[in-house]
Amino acid sequence: MVKLCSVLLVLIFATECYQTKATSTAKCLDGWTQHHQMCYNFVSKQETWIEHMQNCVAIGGHLATINDITENRYLEAEARKRHATFWVGGTNMNNNNTWIWIEDNSFVPMGPCGRGHGFCEWSRDEPDNSHGNEHCLELNIHTQWNDNYCMVLQGAICEAQPVPEGHWITLG
Repeated sequence: MVKLCSVLLVLIFATECYQTKATSTAKCLDGWTQHHQMCYNFVSKQETWIEHMQNCVAIGGHLATINDITENRYLEAEARKRHATFWVGGTNMNNNNTWIWIEDNSFVPMGPCGRGHGFCEWSRDEPDNSHGNEHCLELNIHTQWNDNYCMVLQGAICEAQPVPEGHWITLG
């Protein structure tokens, strides 16, 4: 009996100390495209920026946040393939000339692009807030980043983290 208890104690102690990953990978949901560590859904349905913002959340993501030149070049190429301009997740709806990414409320750099902290790819002389009502960011296939009227109907790029698949084995 003593030997059995000792073996059980060692086994119990050992199982409380280890957690192993059996098989686990992360992949994009059906209809999404993976690029590096993110998934993208290019939505062609023509809706306003706010409608797309809500719909991206409903399908498990958010309007895309563009963090670097590699991501920007990928999204630009995909937009050109689709011959479309897309809403992304930048806005200055607070009307104070400060642009933010809605995903995390981080600042969208204003430029000059390529200098300072953060990444931006605004077209020349943008954002310009034409007619005082351009408060949403679009990835425009003709002019790079552009501020536009949020009620314009166009597609959007949703972004999400890949979803883990497989299973975890937890001992203890």
